[in-house]
Amino acid sequence: MNSNQNDIEFKILNKEYKDLTLSELKLIEENIKSEEEFHEIKQLLSKVESIEKNEITPNPAIKEQLIADFEQARWKKGITLKDTPVLPLPSQNKNKKTKYYSGFR
Repeated sequence: MNSNQNDIEFKILNKEYKDLTLSELKLIEENIKSEEEFHEIKQLLSKVESIEKNEITPNPAIKEQLIADFEQARWKKGITLKDTPVLPLPSQNKNKKTKYYSGFR
């Protein structure tokens, strides 16, 4: 969640509607139509902020199964010539041009 004091989210989360200055109220009213909507958005932002604070840890069994599935899919796909990178090999002699190795001869 943004914490910039000039941000609308910050103002909604940290101020009550009745405590907004005229400039803050003008800024907020560009996006929010009523005090009721202000409170609804404040409640929503508070929930989002609390969710962001709670780190979600994946189930280790699901994580391992996903990794296995990705590996299996990768090997089933196979490797093609266009997937093989061309890498320059450094030359021992500075006067020689750089050799390129594509993995194929």
